[in-house]
Amino acid sequence: MLRLITTLKEKYKIAGIYFLIIQLLIIIELFLFSGANGSNEWIGILFFCYHGPLILSIGFFTKNIELVKTIISVLLIVQLLWIADFLLYGFVGFNFMGITKDIYGYGIIIYMIYVTVHLASSIVALMFTWNERNSPISLVYGMIYAFCIYLLVILLSNKHNDINCIYNGCGTFITFVPHFTLIWPILFFIFCIVPGYMIQVAIYICFQEKQY
Repeated sequence: MLRLITTLKEKYKIAGIYFLIIQLLIIIELFLFSGANGSNEWIGILFFCYHGPLILSIGFFTKNIELVKTIISVLLIVQLLWIADFLLYGFVGFNFMGITKDIYGYGIIIYMIYVTVHLASSIVALMFTWNERNSPISLVYGMIYAFCIYLLVILLSNKHNDINCIYNGCGTFITFVPHFTLIWPILFFIFCIVPGYMIQVAIYICFQEKQY
């Protein structure tokens, strides 16, 4: 038992350090991107993918797995869609969602950081916690968190930034939904947070079944 506790502490410490490094890479990317464009790109920190690693790091360092699970629920579907768009456009030129095609024109450093952040955040966090139970309360936490970010985006950014696809749906068909921006928190909860939560629950159940 003592060895198991020690192993968990070491695992969470490694995860905490890993996501802290990812967050530092994000800060470097925002700094380089701002310099390359001569503009203030720091508002981009409001993207879920751009501050999520910091929260994951805090969650692992404090062993608050409920917090980690909440952020995974928020990020997982978003980043899976990003990966699908990235691979489809990169390999066959198919513009699935149009959210990654611009990165191919970035400098190599920004490109590598951008790709790493999106490929290795929620999925890696899930790998560290796939055998941990996910409480339904994380759905409530996820909704509150997403709504707070939604308010910050509305107050601090503009339509051009389209942070978290709140204004223009990242150019997808979903903007045809009436009053899209107004009901974005509800849509995000139904189509991103809930599926992200259910994927974690399904993985946990499968793990439990294999145990017996």
